[in-house]
Amino acid sequence: MAKASTNLKEKNTTSQEFGKKVSSVLTKEILKKDRDRNVLIERYGLNGVKPKTLEAIGKDLGITRERVRQIEKVATTKLEKAIPNIQEIKSFHEKLEKTIDNFGGFVNEERLVAVFIATKKQDLKEMNSFLFLITLNNDLVRYGENKEMRTYWTLKNTDNKKILSLSKEVSNLLEEKKKVISAEDIAKSLSEKIEIVESLMCAKKDVLQAEDKKWGLITWREVNPKSIRDKTYIIMKGHKEPLHYSTITEKILAHKLQKRPVTKQAVHNELIRDDRFVLIGRGIYALQEWGYKPGVVEDVIREILIEQGRPMHKNEIIEHVKKHRIVKETTVILNLQKNSFKRVSRATYTLADN
Repeated sequence: MAKASTNLKEKNTTSQEFGKKVSSVLTKEILKKDRDRNVLIERYGLNGVKPKTLEAIGKDLGITRERVRQIEKVATTKLEKAIPNIQEIKSFHEKLEKTIDNFGGFVNEERLVAVFIATKKQDLKEMNSFLFLITLNNDLVRYGENKEMRTYWTLKNTDNKKILSLSKEVSNLLEEKKKVISAEDIAKSLSEKIEIVESLMCAKKDVLQAEDKKWGLITWREVNPKSIRDKTYIIMKGHKEPLHYSTITEKILAHKLQKRPVTKQAVHNELIRDDRFVLIGRGIYALQEWGYKPGVVEDVIREILIEQGRPMHKNEIIEHVKKHRIVKETTVILNLQKNSFKRVSRATYTLADN
């Protein structure tokens, strides 16, 4: 996803710079009445506070909310007409349109803001000034947040019905595949441009990006884990190799979806209880789906001899055991002395019941 926005990144713009852009349109030459300017400042939070409702502004001014709406409408219309003569704002709007076009004709609001304003430098005044300037562009359309989509902006000529139709196709595809899929594979499956799919995935509410940057439905435990057990499984599957339970705990605490503290003991307990996890060394666990066999070393040796179907030299047995356990050679040799096994020739063993 970063690919689409990397080339679009503006140099770090500060709230003061956006404030200057806003000031260039809120002038007495354009808006002659102080009341008009004050309504816009409070309605859009241009003074760095939370935007006020029409009703709240009406109470402050002693007028109806409908009258406030009329003042806002008339004032913004004046600004929109004046913009073609304000080069600074005109150039900014051109950059906006180009940015959204490069995203596929639409982009969710949060992602659009991040292109122009470094995330660490975002504050309320900066955000509100930026969003106000966008609303003054008649060639852009804003679709507010609903149950299915986050707030997003489109170019005026972008077909919103196609966006919503594509959204349903993506959800159906994920339901059909029943596994996480990369944006690239989704684009290929639907014969759609990658930029459009990436924009859509960032705007849809029913999907979430997993640790491996693939997408899945938010209801899937693999994508949106709720329990410590689920998070442990996802961490291990993503790491692709055995981990000590203390390391797993650290990774869970750093997980983007982990909001509450979790202890090493709690993680260790889940590892013990769930058959998906196999203890292969002192505190080190692996996933059974990787081919690791459950049980103690004696059980592992038994399974190996059954699987091979023949007597095996101790060195060969040790080599096989080490694929499933992190143990010393002496531990394997000591287990071979147990009643479960018998020596049939020099350093060669088979099952005792054979």
